Amino acid sequence: MTRQIKQPNHRLQWVRMPTWWAIDPEIHEAIANASTGDAIAALKLYLGMCATANRTPTDPLPLVGSVAATLTEWSQFLGLSRPMVVAGIGVLAELGVIERLQSRPGIYRLTRYEETAYWTRLPHRHLAVSSASGKLQKLVDMTSRSRTTLHALQLYVYIASIRDKKTLLATVSYTKLCETLHMSRASVSRGLSVLVHHDLVNMRHNDYDPVLKKKAAGVYWLKGRIGAAGEDTLLGPAGEDQRVDSAPSDTPAASSRPTNYADHLA
Repeated sequence: MTRQIKQPNHRLQWVRMPTWWAIDPEIHEAIANASTGDAIAALKLYLGMCATANRTPTDPLPLVGSVAATLTEWSQFLGLSRPMVVAGIGVLAELGVIERLQSRPGIYRLTRYEETAYWTRLPHRHLAVSSASGKLQKLVDMTSRSRTTLHALQLYVYIASIRDKKTLLATVSYTKLCETLHMSRASVSRGLSVLVHHDLVNMRHNDYDPVLKKKAAGVYWLKGRIGAAGEDTLLGPAGEDQRVDSAPSDTPAASSRPTNYADHLA
């Protein structure tokens, strides 16, 4: 039987993702210039590390934001080949978004994991689909060879990073998406379609504004619950299996950052 990756957070509704890098155009430019397969593997691995990173210190992992896993375990967890796992980890390390703490077995740490000003909640239970599968099924279902998948993953982490902490909505123009993520308008459109198809994002495109003489910015939100006030408005009332997970070690999401990245979205 294939050994499954350890998932200390498998019962949690949400997991923490640092966002400082996801709004950086230079990092997205480096991602865009990397091999498509390597870049896809990197982004899937980053989300996978967010899903499995320890929230509290343990004897084997004394630093929070750390995860230990073999190449085979990552491969099964995310639906990647072992060579893609190696390449993806290399991309993440080169970008500086993870630290390699140990080689055998591999131990990695998410850079700046503890900074309360720049992190967001990812809908872990929604990404996993089933905690019994031992996989992040939503990511496994996405092909790892298409350029459009890469664009979709870039859009996903970006939308997660800029959304308003109260409304859970990300309001951003196509122009801003193109500039920050280093992709064409057509690529943005195709990437968003992939996210909608895989039930990861929903969106509302606004009409042309005759006063501003341009199309108003679109509105986007992640599918899946994160235990935040206001999500019932977007997703409907929670069922008995969707109750908020307690996480006393974490402060409220983005508690010390502004309600919106106004400067960034201007």
